[in-house]
Parts: sequence; structure tokens; C-alpha cells
Amino acid sequence: MGNLSGLGLKDVTEELVKLDWYPVIIIDADLKPTKDGTGKRIAVTFQIVQSGPYMNKQIFGGYNVVNKSAEAQKIGQRQFSDLCKACGLQQETLEGTAPLKNKKLLLRVGPNKDETQNDVKGHKVFVAPTATRQPNLVEQAFEDTPKKPTNPFA
Repeated sequence: MGNLSGLGLKDVTEELVKLDWYPVIIIDADLKPTKDGTGKRIAVTFQIVQSGPYMNKQIFGGYNVVNKSAEAQKIGQRQFSDLCKACGLQQETLEGTAPLKNKKLLLRVGPNKDETQNDVKGHKVFVAPTATRQPNLVEQAFEDTPKKPTNPFA
């Protein structure tokens, strides 16, 4: 084994994202057992697609869908339902996590209360910005034409 002390390795902490809404894409989703093995959670990996300091940053979310704590299960199922709605999916008809992959949505992300990691705080439908629509020829024909300035010296 080699000595790592001279490499200048430091504790690396996760870069916390400023609390805000970010456009994201789901790059992975999987049903996994909970840490204690008594329940199931859906682990989702989101990637920020907005240009800026957080571009391509990955955010990890977990949704407890089966848990020995009825309250944790209720919260997890509600949050997962919100995620599905934001993706345009119906939770009741999902037969797996594959339909979640590559879905775009808006994700509210920010530091957890201990400021040790990022937390998913909300989900919204992503609506792509539309280009400014130019009036068509018929609409242009009925627009008020700008009046030419009159020449007071004429």
C-alpha cells in the first residue's frame, strides 16, 4: 500500500445548491430496500440542465413508498405522487421506474436543515419557454399603422 498523506487530499464536501427552482432531467430511478431492510424507497437521480454554476449538478432524492413508520410512508408516497404528476405520469399505472427516466421537470432544491446536503423540496411541471410569436400577415394588415410625423415647415 502506498502512503496517501503527501497527496494533499482534503475532506470534500458536497456543493450545496442555493434554494431555488431548477429545470432537471431524471437520469436514474430505482426501487431499493430501505437502510433497515424493512421497507422500500424509490431512489431518483436528477441532473440540473440550466446553464449556470449548477449546470450538470446531480441531485439525489428518495421517496419512502413502503415504510414501517406510517407517517414516513405517507409523506414518501405523497412526494412520489407529486413527482409523477410533475412528469405527466399517473403513479397508479406505473409498473416500474423506467417511465421516469429522461423526464424533465422543475425541482425545488436547497440545503437540508443541517446544511450538510441538498434536499428535494418540491416538484412542478416543466414548461419550456416559447419563442416570441410574430403576428401573421392577416394580423399585421389590421394593426394600426404608425402615423408619420407631420412636417411643421411644409
